Amino acid sequence: MNEGYRVIAGIVIGDCSPAGTSSWLASIGITATVTTDRDVVRAADAVLLVAGGRVQPALRELRSLELDRTLVSVAERGIPLMGIDVGAHAMARMVTDGGARSGLGLLAATVLPLSEPSPHPIPNTGWAMTRRVGDASSPIPEQSGWAFYQHTHRLLAGDEDVLAMASAGDDHVVAAVGNDHILGLQFRPDRSGAYGAAVVRDWARAAIGVAA
Repeated sequence: MNEGYRVIAGIVIGDCSPAGTSSWLASIGITATVTTDRDVVRAADAVLLVAGGRVQPALRELRSLELDRTLVSVAERGIPLMGIDVGAHAMARMVTDGGARSGLGLLAATVLPLSEPSPHPIPNTGWAMTRRVGDASSPIPEQSGWAFYQHTHRLLAGDEDVLAMASAGDDHVVAAVGNDHILGLQFRPDRSGAYGAAVVRDWARAAIGVAA
């Protein structure tokens, strides 16, 4: 890397659009190198993992690209890492999607299918009020806001790892989990207006000094 130039690497897989992700990040003032090149990811100062669809195909894609081991290495070195939507699911320790299987093990969380019968359609799509809990230093805004969700599975984690919760009627779901340098978002920040933009900008600012 050139001195003074810090890089966010964006891995975009599954049903998500690399061009669309890059465009949205640029629209909120963040430049990311969207790539599946392991060397670029290893050399980055921060890494985004964006995935759509279902988690098991996403994990298979990561493994076929040998990015699973790269992401584990990145995390072990303390590089800031954010997983979005199915990207967060892939980072969990255990994934239940057509049978229980190991995820990347980067988040102390389990991915479970939404219960059926459900009072809501599956996939669960729509807006939910999202509030920060736990670590006040996380990039989750102090003021609650509306975030957009579109999922068939949910995250389950211990209280010490839950950073945000969402409420829609009587339903309460984990919205974000993480630790000191790893963050997983259940919601879609790119479809969550100012709230989603604030989360990603604050994460980038803390990770590499990007101005909000």
